[in-house]
Amino acid sequence: MSKLGKNKGLISYATLADYNANMALAAPAGDIDPTLVHDGKGGILPNFRHTTWRSIIRYRTGIYFMVWALIGLAMLYSLLHRSRLDLNVLHDRNPVFVQLSDGSIRNGYTMKILNMMPEPRRIRISLQGLEGGLMLLSAKDEPAQTLVFDVEADKLRDLKIFVKADPEILGPGTHDFKFVAQDTEGTENVDYAAKFETGKDK
Repeated sequence: MSKLGKNKGLISYATLADYNANMALAAPAGDIDPTLVHDGKGGILPNFRHTTWRSIIRYRTGIYFMVWALIGLAMLYSLLHRSRLDLNVLHDRNPVFVQLSDGSIRNGYTMKILNMMPEPRRIRISLQGLEGGLMLLSAKDEPAQTLVFDVEADKLRDLKIFVKADPEILGPGTHDFKFVAQDTEGTENVDYAAKFETGKDK
């Protein structure tokens, strides 16, 4: 408005409440009376409501801002601390278990390792909570407590893993344990809860 030689505030944003209050002052009889609006110097009388920072920043908008800020910080924290390694394991259903010639019980699992890094990683797989449990990839392999695999950048690798254990040590029934996948060159690790079946009811 200053470029037109007019006072500031002649055109402004207003809330519906401010508009209704100003119209009640400017048009008490139904039609707008300019003498009730202007002060004779081209300005607007001070009793008319104007849009200021106080009309925008209120307690309610402050609370809204704090809520959205907390949500944004939570999303940022989740993004920065999200795991870039994922592990999913599916237990074989047919057969659920196999008893080997040495008396041990073997369960089969299909494992999926997802590397969400833009570079290849070496992942170590281990067991947690299964006493005497050992892993192997095939019947010809030597059982081991840990297995190490290379996973390509931004790739999913499927693995067929067998777990064997002595039923005399574990006892009958279903036993809970975890597969743990860890980056051999970092601290990032994930685990997956699984079950080992011995084939005997408790």
